[in-house]
Amino acid sequence: MIKFIIAVMSNQKRLTNLTMVFLAITNLQCNGKRAQIEEGETEIANYKIDTTIDFNKSVELELQNAPKLFLKFWYGMSKLKFEYVSQKLNDEKVLINSDYAVDGCKTNISPKFVDDKLISIELQNSECLYPLYQEKYKLMPLVDRKEIVKQYIENNPEYNPKMSYKKEGHEYKLSDLFIDKSSFVPEGLVRIKESDIKSSKVNVLPKSPIYIEKGEVVIKISQELKYYTGFYDYSLDLMKIQRSYSKDRIANFQLNESQFIITNSKLRTVSKYLNPVITITYMSKMDYEKEKRILMEEKRENLKNQEFIKERKKSVLDEI
Repeated sequence: MIKFIIAVMSNQKRLTNLTMVFLAITNLQCNGKRAQIEEGETEIANYKIDTTIDFNKSVELELQNAPKLFLKFWYGMSKLKFEYVSQKLNDEKVLINSDYAVDGCKTNISPKFVDDKLISIELQNSECLYPLYQEKYKLMPLVDRKEIVKQYIENNPEYNPKMSYKKEGHEYKLSDLFIDKSSFVPEGLVRIKESDIKSSKVNVLPKSPIYIEKGEVVIKISQELKYYTGFYDYSLDLMKIQRSYSKDRIANFQLNESQFIITNSKLRTVSKYLNPVITITYMSKMDYEKEKRILMEEKRENLKNQEFIKERKKSVLDEI
């Protein structure tokens, strides 16, 4: 019996020792794996830092050596490099929130990329910049041009008449002057004769586009003539209604009741003004040559079409 107990105790001791050895091996393996993971994570972090440093070095090197398209931007740069340089120019106050700012004049910079490569930069709405280009490159001044304002009468799309309104739990009634006795326009729109319309003066380029060759860079100054809605005149007479208010109620009219002139008017007169929009584009000479060839081809096609129309007209005269 004693021998049996001794044998059992001996076996238990061996099992305990084996368990301790197993746990020690497992712990070593776990520590080894953890060390490998931590080492791998450190390598990844170091790689990211190295990559960032390499990218910054690459951009700074190109900043020093690459021929510039405009400011510090160069032809063929990637979008990421464009953003990097933009931030640098923002820090230097050359750009303000991606706008090129000069003497109170702000123009939006719009880059154009093809296959992640910069091919041109546009300075949009550059009317205020043109005098600077005129001075530097000896260009012709802007030309005054007389333009007829486009005006027409239309049914008011905001017509929704009300003769009372509520404020702070009280109901207020509008005067009968807010009742529009006009008739709707049957066709929905009536043009006003040009003889009854005032003209406006606008400044336009002497010709468009203008090209300026500057080494391997070409500056293109072009203009688009756009009409914009200046203001609306409503069929209810604002001045007549305003004069009907006593001095102590005029503030209430301006604050609470003048809005009903818009919604209670059946008609409105629309005035549209011409707005010349100048865009300045910086492009490579190579792309300029391509654009020039395309324009020449289009011009040749137009001449062919005009000749065809002339010849056809002669034929028609013979045919009839």
